[in-house]
Amino acid sequence: MNSSQILSSSNETVVGRIRAHPEMQVLNFEDVQAFAASYPRAFQGEPMLASWEEQDCWIINPLQTRGDFFNITAGTFGLTERVASEFRELFIEVAELLPIRLEGRRHYLINVIRTATVFDKERATLRMRGGQWVGGVERYAFREASVRKETIFFIPEVFGVMFSVTNHDEPARDFVRRCADCGFVGLQFTPLWTSARGPVT
Repeated sequence: MNSSQILSSSNETVVGRIRAHPEMQVLNFEDVQAFAASYPRAFQGEPMLASWEEQDCWIINPLQTRGDFFNITAGTFGLTERVASEFRELFIEVAELLPIRLEGRRHYLINVIRTATVFDKERATLRMRGGQWVGGVERYAFREASVRKETIFFIPEVFGVMFSVTNHDEPARDFVRRCADCGFVGLQFTPLWTSARGPVT
């Protein structure tokens, strides 16, 4: 079953990974070392806005497709002012918008600050080595009653993976579907689990 088939079934809660599509342009900081020194725990679920200084960025691969979302580093992605304006109210609940400068225009990085304890470790298939969990997950599972209340979030068990819930009880809080409805280009949603079918293979 592919992503479009899963998302067309309105009676299922679907949890998946979100990121900028790999074919979108990639951003980098003008001064990577200074950024790393100033923000050593960047994009790990902790607030950053209070100490944030607007960063200058540039595009590594200008011949790649330009969309509304940009790749940059684990745990975040870049987005245009257009996306930020559409979702500013939703992001207040779960994320910060950190301003950056790109080609003289303001864009943003999303800093997710919502960490949800919704991962069902007992039903998931964990990546094991020598009888020990090494941190990876081969097949995800979530607790439905809890996860269906979420929008965009991290889980403490997995580093750097941003999750989103679609086929949401509240359409206004369904980030993935609203991106599609608005025609935004460049968001990749990879379904990992559905309430009716369990892990997606």
